[in-house]
Amino acid sequence: MSNLLPVLPNRLDDASLEVVFWQLAADLKSALAKNNLIWFPPDKIAISGSAEFLAKQRITATPAGDASIKTPAEAVRLLGVVVYHLATGQSELNNLSYLLDGYQQAFDSKFWPWLQKIANGQLSDLAGIKKQFTELKESPLPKPSVKPEPEKVKEKPTPLDPQIAAKFTQLKSFPFPVPTNYEHDHQLSNFRAKHEKDFYSFNSAITDANFAKATNQLAAGKTYQVKIFGINEYVTSEECLALLKSQQAILVGAQGLPIIWKLKKEEFPVSKWLVSFDEKEALWQDGGGNLRVPYINRFSGGDWYFDLGHFEGYWVGGDCLMCVCDC
Repeated sequence: MSNLLPVLPNRLDDASLEVVFWQLAADLKSALAKNNLIWFPPDKIAISGSAEFLAKQRITATPAGDASIKTPAEAVRLLGVVVYHLATGQSELNNLSYLLDGYQQAFDSKFWPWLQKIANGQLSDLAGIKKQFTELKESPLPKPSVKPEPEKVKEKPTPLDPQIAAKFTQLKSFPFPVPTNYEHDHQLSNFRAKHEKDFYSFNSAITDANFAKATNQLAAGKTYQVKIFGINEYVTSEECLALLKSQQAILVGAQGLPIIWKLKKEEFPVSKWLVSFDEKEALWQDGGGNLRVPYINRFSGGDWYFDLGHFEGYWVGGDCLMCVCDC
């Protein structure tokens, strides 16, 4: 049955899941030593920041007693239920089918089968739980079987109107190797957690949810060529897209811009907006109905801004356009 269910996204990365589980387990172990049967309501648990932050600053978790908890084994089972709930937003706490069906729905984590056994009551000894966790953590991730893709016929670039071409000047080009641990689905939240402090301004609307429709995803471990074009005069967003298509660019939108900043920020032009486009259908629409385009501004004084421009407006002379090519 579980194979028929979609894999749920993991709202905690595996490193954070580990920290959260074992901090709660330590609190539960202390309570059980005093014969206190407790559990941790998810709405009484505060989690924020990276795994490193969580490891140094204990998460805030308020335990509660419950008359339905009759044994230490049930208290341990509920610990598994709560962590599953924190990772997926789903459990018997808000959907009784999980209790009836035995937590058959996987989520995106190597630890989910282990957590499934705890939530089902198949693992209830904390020492045994720790042993299985350690074995699983140290085991390599299984390599998915990948069918070779048929060789693609390279498309010819879209010809660019000379009048549009005259509005742009290529300033530089450099290779960009994508890290092997790059994770597209959580790129923006992970980047914010680690680097928001490095920006004078970081627009709160730049989130994985708002830009979930990205046309393309950078491939982990692959090297791309990044070109930066200067904008010479007023241009429309449609003209920017026309230039990018003439270069056979891969539109990487909000996710591509910060990872390139992280590894190649010295290549970013000074005192200019560097804009990263995507197709109109993939852009986030704000409350006023405006489509928003991400950019990073590098000020001469050293400050950085990660913000959003307007697709419907103009891009002025002095702005720059980021072009990522698979070549």
